[in-house]
Amino acid sequence: MSRALLALCALLAVGGLAVFILLPGGEEPPLDPLDASPAEVEEEDRGPAEVEVATQPTVTPELEAAPTQRDEIEAVEAAASVKEFETYEGEDGAIVRVIDDETGEPIPGAEVLLVLRNEIEEEALEVALTAGASNLRAILVEYGHRYRANAEGEARVLPISDYPIIMAYTEDMSGFAWQDGPGAREIEVRMKPLLKVHVTVVDQQGVPVPHAPVALQMRDERFSFTLFTRDADEQGELLLDDLQPFLESGGGPGNAQLAIVAHAMQTDTEGDGPHVVMIDDEVLAAAEAQLVLPPTGQVQVKVVQADGKPFLDNGIVMLRHAGEQSGFGMSNEGGLVRQVVDGVAHFRHIALGGQELVAEFRRMGTPTSEIVSLNGPTQAGEVVEAEIQRAARPKLSLRLVDEEGQPITEALVEIELAVATSEEESSDYWSRRSDDAGRIEFEIDPLPAERSTLSSRRLLLEIDTPGIGKSGTQVDLSQPFAPGAHDLGDVVLTSSPVLVQGQLVDPAGNPVARARVNLMRANVWNDEFHGWRHTEVDAMTDAEGRFRLQGEKPEGERFAVQVWSEEYQQLEEEVQLYGPEQQFILQLATRFLGTMRFDSSASISNIQIYFLNEAEDRQWVSMSQRDEVAEFEAQVEPGVAYTFIAETSAGEELLRIPGLVATASSDNRPHALQDIDLRGLLRTIVLRVEGPDGKPLDATVVVKSEQSSWHSYTAHQGKMELPVVKALPEVTVQHPAHAPRTLKELSSDQTIRLERAMEVSVILPTEYLAIEGVELAVLLTPTENHDHSLYASRRRVEFDAQGRATAYAPVPGNYRADLSVGVRKENHHSSTTIHAGDFHIGSSGMVITLSIDRERFDRAVASMQEQG
Repeated sequence: MSRALLALCALLAVGGLAVFILLPGGEEPPLDPLDASPAEVEEEDRGPAEVEVATQPTVTPELEAAPTQRDEIEAVEAAASVKEFETYEGEDGAIVRVIDDETGEPIPGAEVLLVLRNEIEEEALEVALTAGASNLRAILVEYGHRYRANAEGEARVLPISDYPIIMAYTEDMSGFAWQDGPGAREIEVRMKPLLKVHVTVVDQQGVPVPHAPVALQMRDERFSFTLFTRDADEQGELLLDDLQPFLESGGGPGNAQLAIVAHAMQTDTEGDGPHVVMIDDEVLAAAEAQLVLPPTGQVQVKVVQADGKPFLDNGIVMLRHAGEQSGFGMSNEGGLVRQVVDGVAHFRHIALGGQELVAEFRRMGTPTSEIVSLNGPTQAGEVVEAEIQRAARPKLSLRLVDEEGQPITEALVEIELAVATSEEESSDYWSRRSDDAGRIEFEIDPLPAERSTLSSRRLLLEIDTPGIGKSGTQVDLSQPFAPGAHDLGDVVLTSSPVLVQGQLVDPAGNPVARARVNLMRANVWNDEFHGWRHTEVDAMTDAEGRFRLQGEKPEGERFAVQVWSEEYQQLEEEVQLYGPEQQFILQLATRFLGTMRFDSSASISNIQIYFLNEAEDRQWVSMSQRDEVAEFEAQVEPGVAYTFIAETSAGEELLRIPGLVATASSDNRPHALQDIDLRGLLRTIVLRVEGPDGKPLDATVVVKSEQSSWHSYTAHQGKMELPVVKALPEVTVQHPAHAPRTLKELSSDQTIRLERAMEVSVILPTEYLAIEGVELAVLLTPTENHDHSLYASRRRVEFDAQGRATAYAPVPGNYRADLSVGVRKENHHSSTTIHAGDFHIGSSGMVITLSIDRERFDRAVASMQEQG
């Protein structure tokens, strides 16, 4: 997972959810699909460094039951359970308040767990979640800080120097907080009764299945995403007692829902199989779920060193379907991860059918990996064995020292290995903690045989020391290293270039400590300024309010600093890089704080609220949901009159409260609003979509009003729930292979039947069929109606071996045909579109032949091949 991604999100890594925080200016202006740039390139994650290992899997009769990982898991939990409570006395510490969500009373003695991303090796956390290990509480104890709330229900914890994960527990209650960012001083954790689901996994005869892998997944008709995987015990039972953070953090994209799955690498993503239980109110009320696992076999992956001896170090194997993206931990969609124990990774339950699978091995703390292809079991009880033989690699070690020659011990080091060849550039990222002598070690791949293609290979090292700043260096690794140990000696980390330095003060000149400062760059699109966009350069002010933004200069010519602090208004001010220290004056923030009550917890996701000033500027509000109650908070300008507005996601207004004015106060006390009651104002109508044969369709539903337009998808048997006050002004339902239908003033439950769209046979000239390594598809887009509702579900249609493709035209009229051209090179993919003609389509069965500018086509392919 790249540092660029991590810098843009609050990573709830140990909770299994990546909770993305969209930062101001963090989104490029959208491109009209009809005007996509020919230079548009998308890049996938870099895959394994090694080519496939030519190892043939073997199939053997059923072996003796593989050793279980339960002993190891229990050892981890036992070690975590005796971890001592910490105390923090520093005045810069954050205060975590633990309160009962129902009564509002403090909860003394609660266990408070804190994890800061900049203190941990993320790979280890991801593996802890996905490799069948212990529950969330034990993982947090193992990798984080543990505190005990005092008699007032408060715990003083370390300063929040990065996006935190905070959870609190008692014997029968739990609570969590993830929305607080770096610099937070006071954090509230509201406790609720533990949500527990007792899971039992049985076979088709009702017999318990020992050690069955159970996953919590985000699922809908189009995808499944594994949040964590744990093994059932000898009796096929597993207690899930940490579901609350996942449920209250919300579902995934579209209509995704959380599901408990007996995960044996099944290929389906449907939610109605006996091995899947969707988590709903009924399941939570019963606190029980039974999963039925079909007959399975086993896969055992043996990992051996280059000399043939078993691999006995710390490593993992991910088993995934052939064709799925390489990756471990949270980046895996449907794979299973197991640790290598005594040289073997055991996958005890794998679905039958002889599936094409890939086993990928990675040694922990190093970017190298090996893969082997195999076919899964075909009959119950069958054990498929595969062997991965590790390549002989250079093993590098070095000692980190500062500019005075002193070793840098116990420091978390961010590492990038950047390789540039004549054909492509790629990077691997990982982190390691230096030992008590300042040393780190890792493996690298040998240089390619054709060294003439290598431009450079650089190792970039960086640490961020609180109160000191960032330091780093580069090490040239372009020379060849033979397999075996290599000591690079002392590597000096020097302070990174200071781009901006300054001091934050309040209006009285007092320093503002523990404020977060980010370097922003101008977001320019089509030569126009579209606000500021975050970079990876940030810092936190010290006790004197001073900060230094250090690092390599980001791309761009215009820059600004953005300041965030709980007590002060957000500041964005343009700056010049490499200048003298500047002073920035922060104004005290004024805040509106309030609660809203709803008919049900589900309705909260259908509501958006904001404050509107006299200039019609909207100040959007963040909400945190607690059952049927949502708390909200907004920073506003002092002395300005605002109107509170609550509306549905379709733009229907629910409530308006005018004349709200907040004034700044010396103690930064928020202005509390009345308890806003929205119960009875919002209702839900059910829309069902089906095809001509009456079967449910996975369709796109576009809802439009004068204020807004948005779209979502039907889910679970073609059904979708829509929020409504009185009536939805306009609803368009579409499907790529069906004609759209539009409803006006939708006010009650309805079932919509779509008719088939017009089929169009698209012919690709034969001269393009023999071009190796190029993927071709066609897109049809109506040119007479650029309304989003007619291309929201536009899809690429690939050509067959004869150069024919069947596309669909939803309505009669004029259409634009675009040829989608893609080039795939290893695990990198580039694509663009080329205009291939305009056509009038008036009836089904038409045949159209694309007209392509061959010179432009050749230039596009050559450009993408060069970019890799």
